[in-house]
Amino acid sequence: MVTKLEKTIFRESSETTDDRNILISLTDDQRIEMKPKGMKTTGVVSIGIKELYDKLNDIAVEKQKEEEILESIAIIKKSKIDEGQPLINLHDFRSKYLISGKIPLSIKVELEAITTLLIKEKLKKE
Repeated sequence: MVTKLEKTIFRESSETTDDRNILISLTDDQRIEMKPKGMKTTGVVSIGIKELYDKLNDIAVEKQKEEEILESIAIIKKSKIDEGQPLINLHDFRSKYLISGKIPLSIKVELEAITTLLIKEKLKKE
């Protein structure tokens, strides 16, 4: 059963730091406080519950974006490149990677801008 956090709750963790268990307090002012057992004021750390949630959520979102980008890069590395050509065919690049749903739109736009510049430079040289 879930109850509102209206009074401070104390728990002792089985995790240790400096051979002391960590005491955890969920306070009525919506904070999480931790300190080594037996210490009065030294080593006390505290953070707001919302602040901690927001930070951990941001880290999770960034990690997911990173994993998606790394997965997209792995797809690029697996692509077939003709033995006689050192570069991937531009059509293949566009069709496989810019249409992919795994690459964030901002990166797709940057890749398309770079691709367009390369095409223009190639056409100037010819």
